[in-house]
Amino acid sequence: MKRSISTLLLLTGFLLLISCAKDEISEQDPLVGLWKLQRITAGNESVDVTNMTCYGQSTLKVTESEITLSLKSPQTGADCSADTSSFGWKKNGNVYQVVDDEVGEYITITLIGDDLSLTVTADGNSSTFLFRK
Repeated sequence: MKRSISTLLLLTGFLLLISCAKDEISEQDPLVGLWKLQRITAGNESVDVTNMTCYGQSTLKVTESEITLSLKSPQTGADCSADTSSFGWKKNGNVYQVVDDEVGEYITITLIGDDLSLTVTADGNSSTFLFRK
């Protein structure tokens, strides 16, 4: 009888542990991940950069709270120069927003499937960077 009660208590504890573990798993936002630059559009001009030296190495790394943009461009010689910026983000419904007041009003983030568009507007001109996971 004692063995049955011990087995029953052990089984109950195990089931409670499993059910609590499932509750703690949350689905990750599709924005989170490493994105690679595919295309840059400025005005009426659009350029595929996937095979271009340096530009094709540019990335957008998104964590649960921060976006790090690393844009690489050719430099004299064989090296690439990198311009890196980081800023916070949040999601309101289906809209992604930059939470950095300094740059937030100038950046728009759009996510459609595996494509992420980051549009930067400054001095009335917009540039869109298309990234893909």
